[in-house]
Amino acid sequence: MKPTIRLPDLKDSGRRAYRLHVTDHDPIRVRIGDTPVQLKDLSSTGLAFTCDIPLTDTLVPACLAFRIDKRLITLKCQLHLVRKVGQVWCADLEDLTPGEHKLLSAFITWCQTQAIRRDQ
Repeated sequence: MKPTIRLPDLKDSGRRAYRLHVTDHDPIRVRIGDTPVQLKDLSSTGLAFTCDIPLTDTLVPACLAFRIDKRLITLKCQLHLVRKVGQVWCADLEDLTPGEHKLLSAFITWCQTQAIRRDQ
């Protein structure tokens, strides 16, 4: 008899995508307008960050610039600010095409691969 395997629902964790905890090794920069933010973590659907500017709107324009190997990618989008916990803002990414979401997922996978190689 085959064992029953149960995969957890994504709703169990409250997350819809894998979340990468960003380090100094990860080649990504995020800006809100002209102001750089300190990225804490990132997924293909959202991010968490801190910044020095006061944010009062629920939608803010953002630019994500990252590198996969030697390929430089810049994505312009809107951040939908969901909540603030202490000094950390949590936001959903909006106005990205399915192709841009795939690029972001590819970047996250690339970062994981690089981290594994560094640890060996």
